[in-house]
Amino acid sequence: MTAVQAMTAKQAITRDGALGEAMAAFQKGDFVAAEQHYLAAIRAFPDDPEPRYHRGLFHLAIGRPKSAALILRQVLALHPTPRAYLALGLALEMAGELKAALGAFRSVPAASPERAEAAHGYARTAQRLGLLAKAVAAYRETFSLKPGDAASWCDFGTALMQLCQWSEAASAYHRALSLDPGLEAAWINLAFCLDRAREPAAALVVCAEAERRGIDHPALHANRAAALRRLGRVEAAGEAIAAALLRHPGDAKLLAAQSACFVDGGDWEAARRAAEAALAADPASVDALGNLGAALISLGRLDEAEAALRRAVALAPWEADPAYNLALALLKKGNYREGFARYEARFAQSFAPATLANLPPWQGEQLEGGLLVFAEQGLGDVLQFVRFLPRLEGRAGEIWFAVPRSLERLLRGSLPGWVRFLSEGDALPPGIAAAVPLLSLPYRLGIDHPDLPGLIPYLRADPALVARW
Repeated sequence: MTAVQAMTAKQAITRDGALGEAMAAFQKGDFVAAEQHYLAAIRAFPDDPEPRYHRGLFHLAIGRPKSAALILRQVLALHPTPRAYLALGLALEMAGELKAALGAFRSVPAASPERAEAAHGYARTAQRLGLLAKAVAAYRETFSLKPGDAASWCDFGTALMQLCQWSEAASAYHRALSLDPGLEAAWINLAFCLDRAREPAAALVVCAEAERRGIDHPALHANRAAALRRLGRVEAAGEAIAAALLRHPGDAKLLAAQSACFVDGGDWEAARRAAEAALAADPASVDALGNLGAALISLGRLDEAEAALRRAVALAPWEADPAYNLALALLKKGNYREGFARYEARFAQSFAPATLANLPPWQGEQLEGGLLVFAEQGLGDVLQFVRFLPRLEGRAGEIWFAVPRSLERLLRGSLPGWVRFLSEGDALPPGIAAAVPLLSLPYRLGIDHPDLPGLIPYLRADPALVARW
């Protein structure tokens, strides 16, 4: 061994020794001593990135992400490596510098061993920024590199929840739990997603298994009550929430769930009180705001209902129920322009009409081809909204109306002769360019207060039948 080699070996041992002493001090909880050892190693080897790198990890571990990021940037200036970019990304993510964190995670090369963790970090950070499509793509890359990471699957499920992709999110949570059955959040969110995917019976099975495993979380009990309500078991849902509130008194999520049970049961005052109690515990509870709005509508307190529902929609614009109830409040107040626009939220409800024959939706534009209007909801809704159909004259080459057979005779005698009828079971005629649900006509036509009530009467009974009666 030459003298230079011997000196290099001695320096390596000294550096590694100093780092070892720093780690030992850290493990003992003596952070001051650990910092001194790291600084001593950096002074002894100013051009060696290793002591700075470990000091950066130390600062990250003790909850000082901003100083960690500063140190790790010094490391990258000396010697850029995948692990340093990954550590910088983690520090910036923890510090809340999310856009910078995305850049650091993106800088980790695809072929490096650190890429899987970097992809996961990128996905988490993009999710926090609301870049959900990018987050989903990054999660998929994570799984291609590291398919067995339960935490990644759980985070992926959460991203899909934010996109309201309930079935896909449920599949992600199933995968997470197959890898780690101890993930409490995955059990809770799986039950929520199954209920939203209109699989309430499956959601109840998940809740039962989670409770068997000892999970006693308010959100789990709220999800169980939601599934029971969807099955029409409102009384059982109320009993489940009451029992949970004995163990978790004053919990906002449980109080919001209780208010939903009262809404379903038509007890508007009790619903209002429970929702207000939930909001006292959590002023940003979207469920409580939505239930409060629904109760206030039925109590005739429309201004208060509108205020509560607008706040709910602002907090969670993807939630269908508050948006739908806001439409009802606005329509009851006579704000038809905005009310009918927001009434499109019904398409996320269980009674939303199916898209007929996969035809493109009509947005109010002029059509050369035919336009198909199809009935939805109950017969009373059809009779109320058919008044708008004559306003389609000249809007398309032909106007076709798909109508329930029980109303066909009345409507044939009431609507203009240029309206062509499509009876239940009839094949779709050729040349139709678009379709629109009947209850969407006021929105698509821009109906407002001056346009109402329109031509009256707009329904005409068969004179022969009138004479017979």
